[in-house]
This record gives sequence, structure tokens and C-alpha cells, in this order.
Amino acid sequence: MSCTAPNDSVTEPLHQNAESTDTAQDGGEKPAIDDAEQVSVSLLVENRPVSSAQQQNGTKIKSYAIEPQYQNTMENPYRETTVTVPHLVKKVPQDDLTPRPWKTFNQILLLSYISIVFCMCFGVFANRDAWKAKLYNGKGLYGLAQKRARRAAILSYVSIGAGFLIIFIVIIACTV
Repeated sequence: MSCTAPNDSVTEPLHQNAESTDTAQDGGEKPAIDDAEQVSVSLLVENRPVSSAQQQNGTKIKSYAIEPQYQNTMENPYRETTVTVPHLVKKVPQDDLTPRPWKTFNQILLLSYISIVFCMCFGVFANRDAWKAKLYNGKGLYGLAQKRARRAAILSYVSIGAGFLIIFIVIIACTV
């Protein structure tokens, strides 16, 4: 089902904005400020020409480019998403990144150490995730830090529950 009949056609011209009508009245000149020029010039880097015709003219195209030292590597696949200028980094409070009852990453780390006491199998993985969450938070990768902190808390809860279950089973086995 369609809203219009198949033989209906709209032939009205699209409306022009005020800027394009002003330039048409002024003799067809191009507006002084181009959209591409409104981008901060400090973020633009001169790149090599795209075509051979532009190579002969010697013109260069301005575009975004990532310097080699800030490109992704195998050790840090998220390097390009990390802002490297300290005064531009938006600091997110740790309270927003950690699971509900916990306020800081150190509390999650302490919980993971306690979970190692109850069940070594799950506690070690919880501790590893807690350390990675703290590391990601220091690097400014807040999404990964939040994910790792949540995973560390869940693994700690599982470890503590498994520890109590093992202790309960051992007590029952000894009394029977």
C-alpha cells in the first residue's frame, strides 16, 4: 500500500535556502565561506594529490590524516580513538563507569582479590578484568573500562557464590 498513486508525480522545484538566493541575486558568485573551510584548519593536513592531473598542477587536497605514531597497532588497537591532547580529554567520573554498589575501580579490584580467596578459578579472571578496567580508564577508553569493570564484578560474584557452594558441599560431605 502506498500513500500516493503511481501516476502522481511531483514537479515542483525544491526550495532554495536564503544563502543560495542571495548569491543568485548578487550575480551568481560563490559564497565567501565554504563548508569545508569551516572545519578547524589545525585538524587538516596537506596530503598528496589524488590524480595525476592534480600532480601536474601541484595542488594538494586538505583532508584528515592520522600521524604514524598515533595509528592503530596490534598492542593498542584503539589508539586512534584515544585523544592524545590532555586538555581535550573529557574526564568521566569513575562512579559512572563502575557497577552500581561500587564507586571506584580500586573497590572492584579489592572485590576481585576477595573473590580469589573463595574460588581461585573465577577469581583470577575477575582480577584480570579488574586490572584491565583500571588500565583502560587511565588510557581514556571509557567504554572498554566500563565493560571490563562490569565483567569483573560479575565474575567476582560468581566466584564468591561458587566458593560458598563448595564450602557448603564440603561441610555436608564431612557430616554425612
